[in-house]
Amino acid sequence: MENKLIKNILASDVVCVSPDTYLSDVVLLMRKKNISCVVITRDKKPIGIFTERDMVRILCKNTDLGKIKIEKIMSRSLVAIKKDINIYELYDLLINNNIRHLVVVDDDNNTVGIITQTDIISNLGLEYFFDIKDISKIMTKNLTTVTEKCLLPDIISNMADHSFSCIIVERKKKPIGIFTERDVVDLYNRGVDLKTLTVDKVMSSPVITVNAKVPLYRAVKTMNNNKIRRLIVVDDKGIITGLITQYDIVKGLEAKYIEFLKDIINQKEKILEETENDLIEKTAYLENILSSSTNMAIIASHLDFKILYCNPTAENIFGYNFENISKTNLKKILEKENLEKVRFNRAMKLIENKGDYDFMIEQQRKDGSYYIESRLSGIWDKRNRLIGYVLICRDITERKRSEQRLEHMAHFDLLTDIPNRVLFFDRLNHAIVEANREKVMVGLLFIDLDGFKNINDSMGHHIGDMVLKTAAMQLKKCVRKSDTVARISGDEFAIVLHKIKSKKDSEFVAKKILNIFSKPFNIEKHKLSISVSIGISLQRPDEEGSEKKLLNDADTAMYYVKEQGKNSFKFFEE
Repeated sequence: MENKLIKNILASDVVCVSPDTYLSDVVLLMRKKNISCVVITRDKKPIGIFTERDMVRILCKNTDLGKIKIEKIMSRSLVAIKKDINIYELYDLLINNNIRHLVVVDDDNNTVGIITQTDIISNLGLEYFFDIKDISKIMTKNLTTVTEKCLLPDIISNMADHSFSCIIVERKKKPIGIFTERDVVDLYNRGVDLKTLTVDKVMSSPVITVNAKVPLYRAVKTMNNNKIRRLIVVDDKGIITGLITQYDIVKGLEAKYIEFLKDIINQKEKILEETENDLIEKTAYLENILSSSTNMAIIASHLDFKILYCNPTAENIFGYNFENISKTNLKKILEKENLEKVRFNRAMKLIENKGDYDFMIEQQRKDGSYYIESRLSGIWDKRNRLIGYVLICRDITERKRSEQRLEHMAHFDLLTDIPNRVLFFDRLNHAIVEANREKVMVGLLFIDLDGFKNINDSMGHHIGDMVLKTAAMQLKKCVRKSDTVARISGDEFAIVLHKIKSKKDSEFVAKKILNIFSKPFNIEKHKLSISVSIGISLQRPDEEGSEKKLLNDADTAMYYVKEQGKNSFKFFEE
C-alpha cells in the first residue's frame, strides 16, 4: 500500500477569514466557493474553524443572527497537523477526534491548507476498498427519517441535537429526497423564513441510491462520479436500509491502518536485522539475502547509484545479466522504467528523511502489460549515515490480471462479451443522471430475437450460441461508441442511447437494426434468417422514473410488437 504524505495531496486553496468577519459574510463565502468550512485566522495562525455543521447548530439556537461575528460562534477545538504525516495517520486523527476537517500548518504554525475526508478517499484509490465486499458492514443502520411534510425547524433541531449530516425524506419507507447541512447554509444565504416551511419544498430529489449488496468500491465510485458525500442504501425493493457517508468509509479503513502499521513494524525490524552487520564492508549476510530471494528482485547500489548487487530475479525482471547491469547504474534503470525526474527527486528527499518510496512500474512487453510493485529505500550504517540505496521489486502481474479478469467477468456476459445485466443497470443509471443534468433524453431499446428458440432447439446450442454472438456484434454496429449494448437474458438484448435529442434518434437506430437483421446470418455454412422485435421507451429530462421502469416500459412495447406479428418496433405509450 502506498504510504502517501499529506504534502503530496494537500489542497492549498484553504479559505481563511479574520475573527471579526460577520457570520453572514462567512456563509455567503462558503456558498460562493462551494466549500464545507472556513478557517478563522489571526496573523495567518488558525484560532478556530466554522463548518456547515456549526451552521446547523447555530441556526437551531438563534433565528436572528444579525451582526454576529464569527469569533463568537466558531469552533475552537480545531486539530492542526504538519504536512509530513502520512495518509493513514491522517484518517486515524479524523476518527479519534470525530471530525471531518484537519487544518494543515507549517513550522511557524501558519495555515497552509486543509484536508477533508474527501481528500483521503480520493487519494487512496478504489483498489483499497476491494476487501470490503458488503457495504452493509460499515453503513449507518440506525437512521432518523421524516415525511415530506415535516417542518424544517424540527428537522434542523434534530440534526443539531444528534450531529446528523443529513435527514432522509421517505414515503412508504422509500427515499424520495434528502436534506443536508449544505442545504441549511443555502437557505440561510437566501434569507428563507424557515418557520412554516416543509422539507418537500427544499429537499434534493430524486436521490441517488445504492443497493445494500453492492461492494464498497462501487459505492465509492458512485459518490466520486456524482461529487456527493453520502449515499442512501436500499434493498431490492427500494426500501431504506441504511446510509453510507464518507465518515463511514474512512472508519471502515481501520483494518487497513492496522495492516499498514504492522507492515511498518516488520519493515523496520527487517532493516535493523540487516544493518546489524557491517554494511560498509558489504557483509556476506546481505549477499545471502540477495541471492536467496526467489520472488523478489533486489538491486543494491552506492550513493552514486553504481550497482553493487543484484539477484537473478532482478536480472529477469529488468532484462539484464549481471555483467551488463554492473556497467549501468540504478538511476538509469529507473529512468528507463519511466520514473520521471519529479518523482525521482521526491523519492530522494523521502529517503533522506529515512522514508521508503513505493511506486508501480508498468512494463509494456510483446505479450502485454506487466506490473512490478517496487520500493526504493536507503541503506544506513551503524553511525546513522546513508551509504547506499536498495530497490526491491515484486512481479504482481498475475494478481493484477486476475483482478482484471474477475472485474470483467462480474460485468460482462461470458458468451457475447458485451455488458451484462449488472453493468447495464449501472450504465442506464449513469445515463439518466447525466441526461437530467444536461437536459437531454435517454433512449432504451429492448430487443428480442424472433424465432431463436426454434433455431436453438432444432440445430443445437452451439449454433444458438453463435447466433447470439453474431447478434451482439450486429447490434454494436448500429450504435455509437458512447451507447451501451447489453445482453439482459437468453435472447433478449437492450441498448442504452446516451444523450439523445429527440424521439427520432431512437427511431433511427431501430430502423438501422431492422435493416441489418433483414439479411441472413452465415453461421457454419447455414444461412439463418433472424428478425427482431423492438420495444422503445424514453426518459425525458426531469421526468419521474427509474431504470427498472424504463426497462419494463420498453419490454411492454416489445411484447406488443410480438403480438402484432414481430419484425418491427414500437414506442411505449402511457
